[in-house]
Amino acid sequence: MENTYRKVVAQNISRLRGKTGLSEFAFAINAGIDPKTLRAAEHADGNLEFSTLDKIANALGVSTAQLLEGIPDASSRLASLTDLLSGNDK
Repeated sequence: MENTYRKVVAQNISRLRGKTGLSEFAFAINAGIDPKTLRAAEHADGNLEFSTLDKIANALGVSTAQLLEGIPDASSRLASLTDLLSGNDK
């Protein structure tokens, strides 16, 4: 299942980056991440740190949640993660 999540996120990143008209290299530099990291993200290789996902989303002009579209229960899982990170999980 985890591999499916990576594939969905990879497809979303690749599709949205393609709309910018930027190459992987140019987009990665613009997003402030290593081009190898973006390539791995777009090919579902390895795990992305949340901060990297956030940088990619910001550079795309979308919410981090939009990068998770297509993952079952992504919205509720993201809300739970947000609560946990903000200390509102009590």
